[in-house]
Amino acid sequence: MPLTTKPIDRADPILSIGITGHRSIAAEPMVSKAVEAAITTVLRALEKRSKFSEAGKPLSSSKRFRLKVISMLAEGADLLGMQAGLDCGAELMGVLPFDEHSYREAFAGGPSRVLFDSVWSKLSSIVVLDGVAGDDASYEQANSAILDRSDVVIAVWDGDPARGPGGTGDVVQDALNRGLPVIVISPRAATTPKLLGAAGETSFCADLLGCLLDARRQLEGVPQVRARVDQ
Repeated sequence: MPLTTKPIDRADPILSIGITGHRSIAAEPMVSKAVEAAITTVLRALEKRSKFSEAGKPLSSSKRFRLKVISMLAEGADLLGMQAGLDCGAELMGVLPFDEHSYREAFAGGPSRVLFDSVWSKLSSIVVLDGVAGDDASYEQANSAILDRSDVVIAVWDGDPARGPGGTGDVVQDALNRGLPVIVISPRAATTPKLLGAAGETSFCADLLGCLLDARRQLEGVPQVRARVDQ
């Protein structure tokens, strides 16, 4: 069972955004800067557009709800996404596959540890799973836990198949199989977000994403964007 170490959310109106992506971009400053800027742009668009409503009413008919950004806090895309979330005033949730000390020590670079510590100190909630360092299944379990808590996913992904179990390509496919909209940001110095969903790939548009979330909510029979209880 996961260990939750901070107070959990109950039925607050929140749009939960899972972050996944390549770790390798941590070693590419220009790409990292572009990716963080792209994630920030997406989050600000979602914050501006995101609404919740009663069943049968358009998302635009009622007040905004808060953003929550969720990730495994890995080097590269995860930490960049969490930093972007901080810049946008989002709540942050960390989901670790195993204990914090072992996880942090596995980071390749000192700057990533500094960013990890900064983000860690600002998390609103933390879930630590009972996995084992170096075990692929533990990372897969953490990815699944993130998707369980997400309404939409931002993936920093080059479009290639996963290079190993639990890789970014696998997470994207799992999210799509669950019916989650996926916003793809290519790990390049110049990148334009794309939206993946049931209709295929389109240019990212917050209004279009709102329509996808509306449709998904109605299919699930849920009167508003799902409130999540972190267990």
